[in-house]
Amino acid sequence: MSSLVSVAVSSTSLQIKGGELKKILTQHPCVDQLNYCDSSNKIEWHTFLPQTAAVDVHEVKEDGPIFFEDLNEKLKFNSSPVEPTNQQNRSFPPFTTGWVGHLNYEAAAWIEPSLDLQPSGMDFPIGCFRKYEASIAWNVDTNVMWLFGSSQGAVEAFIGELNALLQEAELADTSISIRNRTTDSSESQFQGQVSSLQQRILAGDIFQANLTRMLTVELGDASRATVAGFAERLLTQSQAPFGAVLNFPNATIISASPERFFRIEPSSEGRRIFAEPIKGTRPRDPDTEVDVANKKELLESEKDRAENIMIADLVRNDLSRVCTDESIVADPICELRSFKNVHHLVTRISGILRGDVSNLDALLAQFPCGSITGAPKWAAMDAIAELEQRGRGVYCGTIGYFDDRGHADFSVAIRTALASFSESGTTLSYGTGGGITILSDPEEEFQETEDKAAGFLRALQL
Repeated sequence: MSSLVSVAVSSTSLQIKGGELKKILTQHPCVDQLNYCDSSNKIEWHTFLPQTAAVDVHEVKEDGPIFFEDLNEKLKFNSSPVEPTNQQNRSFPPFTTGWVGHLNYEAAAWIEPSLDLQPSGMDFPIGCFRKYEASIAWNVDTNVMWLFGSSQGAVEAFIGELNALLQEAELADTSISIRNRTTDSSESQFQGQVSSLQQRILAGDIFQANLTRMLTVELGDASRATVAGFAERLLTQSQAPFGAVLNFPNATIISASPERFFRIEPSSEGRRIFAEPIKGTRPRDPDTEVDVANKKELLESEKDRAENIMIADLVRNDLSRVCTDESIVADPICELRSFKNVHHLVTRISGILRGDVSNLDALLAQFPCGSITGAPKWAAMDAIAELEQRGRGVYCGTIGYFDDRGHADFSVAIRTALASFSESGTTLSYGTGGGITILSDPEEEFQETEDKAAGFLRALQL
């Protein structure tokens, strides 16, 4: 068994504080970032991943089945969990070393070839995973930074790379200027699409579907530093449990997702997997009485509870394909969770993975998450693709990691923006949507999309 090496930054040549490190690395175009919150939904860990520490990159724009096959082989090659050394009874951040990446929503067509999905139209990998041999993490509560590596040599090399990054850093102005703001679906258009889906539900074609809109903001010649400033505001203001920034030559993913797609944890029983689909939303309100009333309304909503339970059943069915018999449990059901901008209903479904199932197999068996498709999954996806008439890209896909310690954790890429950089300028696209059932009110469904976009617009300083 290989060992994970951990070193306190204070004992190295890196003479920098956590806040300063964060300010510099969040502006660097070749540094990825993962944020994780504590149980009170406050950011606890910032993990930074300079791409110079990536020893392998596995990405694809087409030929998906081969992409999955090759990635599975790479993950199996690194399938022996590492054993932490010099841990000194302290907790580690969720990710230390391993594979970090994303899958676009359209990758579903590689899993189910009958799907007729629109292309995303973006010059951007449909799937990409990077293998990180080292990382640096800052614990906000303790104000302590740790370096992690797959070996002592990896840590020492990483320190040199970080020193070089810090020396070349130039902090830029991150203020933002909006040139234009558009949406691909107006209020009346969206309400008409809701009604159309309800007709399909009445006809028995589907039971529920997740309909989305795309907001696009033009930023002129805004630099990556400007986008980094937006990302920092979005992640800080939302305090999202699954924050992520992934950089590419022509684009940056900025995700402030509140929703876990699934997590895998080694245990004495085997590898336990649990999924936590979200369905049911109400806005937060600064007035405590109104906020409490919104929570009560959500908990008592027949429509929202039915929608949540329907998607939980879909997820349970997906997990039954990869879990041992009779190991799947749903608990809690329709639990209220409050986030910075909204309240949600969340159900947890867990089970024990079969021995012949890889962690990637478990991802593919569920992808995409039923909470952003509908039910039945493939029929709902075809129905919404016909109405939306565009691809979703990374929005509604997944972002996460396969850690070398045997863990895996992926979010549903909602509350997620994509910054695109081209000769014609910089744009930000942001998807927002909601689940449509026969009980849906078109006006209320449109308002829900507005509530879910509130954090994005606030980070744009609008």
